Amino acid sequence: MTGDLVEFLCSTNLFRSVDRPLVAQLTPDLEIISLSDEEVLVREGDADQNLYLVVAGSLRVRGRNQQNELVLLSAAGPGESAGEMGVLADDPSSTMIDAAGQTRVVRVPRTVFDRFSATHPAAALLVTQSLSQILQRNRVSLALHLSSLFASLAPDVLRDLESELETFMLYGGETLFRQGDAGDFLCIVISGRVRVVVRGADGQESTIAELGSGELVGEMAVVSGETRTATVDAIRDSQLAKLTKPAFDRFLSKHGKPAVEMLARKLAERLRDATAGHKRRSRKISTLAIIPAHATAPAGEFCERLAAALSQFGPTVHLTGARVDEHLGQEGIVQAYERTGSNIRIVEWLRIRSSPTPMCCTRRTRSCHRGRSAASGKRITSWWWRMQQLIRSQGTSKPNCCVRTIAVT
Repeated sequence: MTGDLVEFLCSTNLFRSVDRPLVAQLTPDLEIISLSDEEVLVREGDADQNLYLVVAGSLRVRGRNQQNELVLLSAAGPGESAGEMGVLADDPSSTMIDAAGQTRVVRVPRTVFDRFSATHPAAALLVTQSLSQILQRNRVSLALHLSSLFASLAPDVLRDLESELETFMLYGGETLFRQGDAGDFLCIVISGRVRVVVRGADGQESTIAELGSGELVGEMAVVSGETRTATVDAIRDSQLAKLTKPAFDRFLSKHGKPAVEMLARKLAERLRDATAGHKRRSRKISTLAIIPAHATAPAGEFCERLAAALSQFGPTVHLTGARVDEHLGQEGIVQAYERTGSNIRIVEWLRIRSSPTPMCCTRRTRSCHRGRSAASGKRITSWWWRMQQLIRSQGTSKPNCCVRTIAVT
């Protein structure tokens, strides 16, 4: 059975790039689990620290939509995985995983994965990079299901739309398209934030909108066949999903009525904005930049007081280096170098944690924590680079700090 298990692992996307002898070292500590139809493997709120690979059958991953209903987010078939965050962090599961029919899975405990990472860091980096790609695809599904724009689409329509999307990164300051360009694609913002700018006849530019997760951009030109009426650029590093004009036409021909209704709602919203004289939508502040003016500035004390004040208005998370280490189950991981599997774990965990909760950070930090806060002004490390990514993912135009209540020590 060991040889068959090694063969199976090497056939999966996660372990395909790892040398077979190294994969073989994992197998003694793995377990094969058999599930009956609709048997629950992971419940919402479970502290499940395992990754699951489907040998036969299928796993369904369900999550809550805006109406608090359990909806299907994705399905994992033979060779595919589920529960990826279980080997990256200690956070309770936000999804439910159950079997669709008779199913067999391989359970990979996080303790085994951590031991493998410590012994073979180069191989673990390859696996973690594959996990990161899977999580990116999961974010696409999550953005579609949680967006009010797509709320009325049936699950099969959403899955067809997702299958047509091409994900890509648009880094802060980069331009998605310019006013006057051909409208040959539209995009859905998965994470991050983009700015919509119109240039008037006098050459003056004005920002008419800022769009975040789950929102459409560029659909007007695709529907009308006309050139772009605005320029769109990234305020910060953003993940987008592109729907090309041919893909849009395929989706429209297959799901005409729901697609037209969805676009009609969006176009009506655009019309209301235009009627209001390009009035920008007001948004709740979710990110604050706290920068010490000098080395002896009491940034830590200030962050503590600010976080305590913010907590009166809603949940506040305090992230410290020790707490990050605790959540990720590895002492010192917060100081991981940028190009390592541990760094990817931190980045992915921070992306998951970037829900609407207030945060405050200072620029010079050695570690950052979600909750009530503190800051110390210690040497800048690769952690600051990671903090910039988190800050950008919160909606600020400059990477000097963050918010959802975060604090730094």
